Amino acid sequence: MPPTIDAVSVLDRVPDSDQGPHLDPDDAGSFFNQGNDDVDSCNVSAAITNFSQAIFLNPNFAFAYNNRGLVFHGQGDHVRAVTDFDHDIRLNPDEAKAYYNRGNAYSAQGDHALAILDFDQAVRLDSDDASAYYNRSNSIDNPAGRSTTTSREFKQGESE
Repeated sequence: MPPTIDAVSVLDRVPDSDQGPHLDPDDAGSFFNQGNDDVDSCNVSAAITNFSQAIFLNPNFAFAYNNRGLVFHGQGDHVRAVTDFDHDIRLNPDEAKAYYNRGNAYSAQGDHALAILDFDQAVRLDSDDASAYYNRSNSIDNPAGRSTTTSREFKQGESE
């Protein structure tokens, strides 16, 4: 399968606060920011825990669903990633990034038809997002999830 541009590097953040070295146990934003810091330091399990706590404290925290979905996607847990991106989209239906991220998760699962629909929506919402065009193109060119090399080799073999 051709490479996709991954969105893990574009985590959403809430503005920094003077939260100090300890998390405020009642502040979803505090756990959200700590989750982002955990991602930055490659502490995946802590990131999932902190994003989950942010969601527990604020079930309508769309960006927390998005970022936890990105972590799940990065870990290869595309089913849980899609579930989180579904929540993000339900809460924030005009956020192109949510469709783009879910499209990447669908693509990783080999469900290119759904990936194309999400990349199309991402492009409709943000026509300047070159990565959505690129990943949509890969899904269209490889609807069965075949790698470009394999397809080329197959076509060469047919002509011999």
